[in-house]
Amino acid sequence: VLQAAGKAQGQIDAISGINSDRTLLYTTPTSMKPITNTTINVVEDLNERLFDANYIIPANTLAVGDVYEVDAKILMMRSATVGSQAVVIAPYLNGAVVAPLGTATSSNASANNFFTISVTIRYAVRELGVSGKIAAAGYLQSGGTSFQLVSAASFQTFDTTQDLALNVAFRLNSAALAGDIIVVKSARLFRLNNPS
Repeated sequence: VLQAAGKAQGQIDAISGINSDRTLLYTTPTSMKPITNTTINVVEDLNERLFDANYIIPANTLAVGDVYEVDAKILMMRSATVGSQAVVIAPYLNGAVVAPLGTATSSNASANNFFTISVTIRYAVRELGVSGKIAAAGYLQSGGTSFQLVSAASFQTFDTTQDLALNVAFRLNSAALAGDIIVVKSARLFRLNNPS
Protein backbone atom coordinates (compact mmCIF):
# COMPACT_ATOMS: atom_id res chain seq x y z
CA VAL A 1 0.00 0.00 0.00
CA LEU A 2 2.81 2.41 0.91
CA GLN A 3 4.63 1.59 -2.32
CA ALA A 4 1.48 2.27 -4.36
CA ALA A 5 0.91 5.53 -2.47
CA GLY A 6 4.51 6.59 -3.12
CA LYS A 7 4.16 5.78 -6.81
CA ALA A 8 0.91 7.76 -7.00
CA GLN A 9 2.55 10.74 -5.26
CA GLY A 10 5.43 10.56 -7.72
CA GLN A 11 2.98 10.71 -10.60
CA ILE A 12 1.22 13.68 -9.01
CA ASP A 13 4.56 15.44 -8.50
CA ALA A 14 5.51 14.83 -12.13
CA ILE A 15 2.19 16.21 -13.35
CA SER A 16 2.35 19.29 -11.11
CA GLY A 17 5.96 20.05 -12.03
CA ILE A 18 7.49 19.36 -8.62
CA ASN A 19 11.16 18.37 -8.99
CA SER A 20 11.07 19.60 -12.57
CA ASP A 21 14.38 20.22 -14.30
CA ARG A 22 13.18 23.66 -15.48
CA THR A 23 10.80 26.42 -14.43
CA LEU A 24 8.49 28.17 -16.90
CA LEU A 25 9.06 31.94 -16.72
CA TYR A 26 7.19 33.34 -19.72
CA THR A 27 5.11 32.30 -22.71
CA THR A 28 4.13 34.53 -25.61
CA PRO A 29 0.37 35.20 -25.33
CA THR A 30 -0.41 35.84 -29.01
CA SER A 31 -1.92 32.80 -30.68
CA MET A 32 -0.51 32.12 -34.16
CA LYS A 33 1.85 35.16 -34.02
CA PRO A 34 2.64 35.95 -37.68
CA ILE A 35 6.14 36.19 -39.13
CA THR A 36 6.24 38.77 -41.91
CA ASN A 37 9.55 40.64 -41.76
CA THR A 38 12.47 39.97 -44.12
CA THR A 39 15.15 41.81 -42.12
CA ILE A 40 16.21 41.75 -38.48
CA ASN A 41 16.27 45.38 -37.39
CA VAL A 42 19.04 46.72 -35.19
CA VAL A 43 16.45 48.85 -33.40
CA GLU A 44 14.26 46.73 -31.12
CA ASP A 45 11.12 45.67 -33.00
CA LEU A 46 8.80 43.35 -31.08
CA ASN A 47 6.95 42.45 -34.29
CA GLU A 48 9.98 40.38 -35.28
CA ARG A 49 10.56 38.65 -31.93
CA LEU A 50 9.37 35.24 -30.77
CA PHE A 51 7.99 36.81 -27.57
CA ASP A 52 5.34 39.55 -27.64
CA ALA A 53 7.32 41.43 -24.99
CA ASN A 54 10.92 41.20 -23.88
CA TYR A 55 11.39 39.08 -20.77
CA ILE A 56 13.11 41.24 -18.17
CA ILE A 57 15.69 39.55 -15.93
CA PRO A 58 15.80 41.87 -12.89
CA ALA A 59 19.10 43.46 -11.89
CA ASN A 60 21.33 41.47 -9.50
CA THR A 61 19.23 38.28 -9.69
CA LEU A 62 21.52 36.17 -11.90
CA ALA A 63 24.01 33.66 -10.55
CA VAL A 64 27.06 32.09 -12.16
CA GLY A 65 25.90 28.95 -13.94
CA ASP A 66 22.34 30.16 -14.55
CA VAL A 67 20.90 28.90 -17.83
CA TYR A 68 17.79 30.27 -19.51
CA GLU A 69 16.19 28.26 -22.32
CA VAL A 70 13.91 29.47 -25.11
CA ASP A 71 11.74 26.72 -26.62
CA ALA A 72 9.65 27.72 -29.65
CA LYS A 73 7.71 26.12 -32.49
CA ILE A 74 7.15 27.85 -35.83
CA LEU A 75 4.65 26.61 -38.42
CA MET A 76 5.26 27.27 -42.12
CA MET A 77 2.56 26.38 -44.66
CA ARG A 78 3.25 27.42 -48.25
CA SER A 79 0.58 28.24 -50.80
CA ALA A 80 0.51 26.62 -54.23
CA THR A 81 3.06 29.08 -55.60
CA VAL A 82 6.63 28.84 -56.79
CA GLY A 83 9.67 29.56 -54.66
CA SER A 84 10.94 28.47 -51.28
CA GLN A 85 11.07 30.05 -47.85
CA ALA A 86 13.31 29.79 -44.80
CA VAL A 87 13.45 31.41 -41.36
CA VAL A 88 16.51 32.92 -39.65
CA ILE A 89 16.78 33.09 -35.85
CA ALA A 90 19.00 35.36 -33.71
CA PRO A 91 19.20 35.41 -29.88
CA TYR A 92 19.04 38.91 -28.36
CA LEU A 93 19.89 40.46 -24.99
CA ASN A 94 19.27 44.19 -24.41
CA GLY A 95 18.70 44.64 -28.15
CA ALA A 96 22.04 43.15 -29.20
CA VAL A 97 22.69 39.79 -30.87
CA VAL A 98 24.30 37.63 -28.18
CA ALA A 99 25.97 34.95 -30.31
CA PRO A 100 28.54 36.11 -32.88
CA LEU A 101 26.85 35.90 -36.28
CA GLY A 102 24.02 34.66 -34.11
CA THR A 103 21.76 33.29 -36.77
CA ALA A 104 20.69 29.89 -38.02
CA THR A 105 18.54 29.17 -41.06
CA SER A 106 15.89 26.51 -41.30
CA SER A 107 15.44 24.18 -44.23
CA ASN A 108 13.32 25.46 -47.11
CA ALA A 109 9.59 24.95 -47.54
CA SER A 110 8.75 24.54 -51.20
CA ALA A 111 5.46 25.45 -52.87
CA ASN A 112 2.30 23.77 -51.58
CA ASN A 113 4.18 22.17 -48.68
CA PHE A 114 4.63 22.70 -44.95
CA PHE A 115 7.00 22.06 -42.09
CA THR A 116 7.40 22.98 -38.45
CA ILE A 117 10.57 24.40 -36.97
CA SER A 118 11.67 23.65 -33.41
CA VAL A 119 13.89 26.36 -31.92
CA THR A 120 16.01 25.88 -28.80
CA ILE A 121 18.24 28.72 -27.59
CA ARG A 122 20.12 28.66 -24.26
CA TYR A 123 21.66 31.67 -22.51
CA ALA A 124 24.42 30.85 -19.96
CA VAL A 125 25.92 33.12 -17.28
CA ARG A 126 29.67 32.84 -16.60
CA GLU A 127 30.45 36.06 -14.67
CA LEU A 128 28.47 38.70 -12.78
CA GLY A 129 28.75 42.45 -12.31
CA VAL A 130 29.24 45.46 -14.56
CA SER A 131 31.42 43.31 -16.84
CA GLY A 132 29.29 40.16 -16.54
CA LYS A 133 29.72 37.46 -19.17
CA ILE A 134 26.75 35.83 -20.93
CA ALA A 135 26.63 33.67 -24.05
CA ALA A 136 23.87 32.14 -26.16
CA ALA A 137 23.82 29.08 -28.39
CA GLY A 138 21.23 26.72 -29.75
CA TYR A 139 19.74 25.07 -32.79
CA LEU A 140 16.88 24.81 -35.22
CA GLN A 141 15.36 21.54 -36.31
CA SER A 142 12.76 20.99 -39.00
CA GLY A 143 11.64 17.93 -40.87
CA GLY A 144 13.52 14.70 -40.36
CA THR A 145 17.00 15.77 -41.42
CA SER A 146 17.40 19.54 -41.11
CA PHE A 147 19.43 20.48 -38.03
CA GLN A 148 21.38 23.73 -37.81
CA LEU A 149 23.29 25.28 -34.94
CA VAL A 150 23.21 28.89 -33.89
CA SER A 151 26.84 30.08 -33.92
CA ALA A 152 29.09 28.55 -31.28
CA ALA A 153 28.75 30.23 -27.88
CA SER A 154 31.09 33.14 -27.22
CA PHE A 155 30.75 35.06 -23.95
CA GLN A 156 29.89 38.74 -24.34
CA THR A 157 29.88 41.52 -21.76
CA PHE A 158 26.56 42.49 -20.14
CA ASP A 159 25.97 44.49 -16.96
CA THR A 160 24.13 42.10 -14.65
CA THR A 161 23.67 44.90 -12.07
CA GLN A 162 21.06 46.32 -14.49
CA ASP A 163 17.85 44.79 -15.85
CA LEU A 164 18.42 42.61 -18.93
CA ALA A 165 15.82 42.28 -21.72
CA LEU A 166 15.79 38.80 -23.33
CA ASN A 167 14.15 37.86 -26.63
CA VAL A 168 14.84 36.01 -29.89
CA ALA A 169 14.52 37.69 -33.30
CA PHE A 170 13.34 36.00 -36.48
CA ARG A 171 13.11 36.89 -40.14
CA LEU A 172 12.07 35.36 -43.43
CA ASN A 173 14.66 34.88 -46.16
CA SER A 174 12.17 36.28 -48.66
CA ALA A 175 8.80 38.01 -48.49
CA ALA A 176 5.82 35.81 -47.74
CA LEU A 177 3.62 35.11 -50.75
CA ALA A 178 -0.16 35.35 -50.93
CA GLY A 179 -1.65 32.37 -49.14
CA ASP A 180 1.45 31.58 -47.05
CA ILE A 181 0.89 30.96 -43.34
CA ILE A 182 4.06 31.48 -41.29
CA VAL A 183 3.40 31.79 -37.56
CA VAL A 184 4.86 31.25 -34.11
CA LYS A 185 2.77 28.40 -32.67
CA SER A 186 4.39 28.68 -29.25
CA ALA A 187 7.34 30.39 -27.58
CA ARG A 188 8.28 29.71 -23.96
CA LEU A 189 11.14 30.74 -21.70
CA PHE A 190 12.44 28.47 -18.93
CA ARG A 191 15.12 28.69 -16.28
CA LEU A 192 16.98 25.39 -15.91
CA ASN A 193 16.92 24.24 -12.29
CA ASN A 194 19.78 22.92 -10.20
CA PRO A 195 19.35 19.33 -8.96
CA SER A 196 17.49 19.22 -5.65
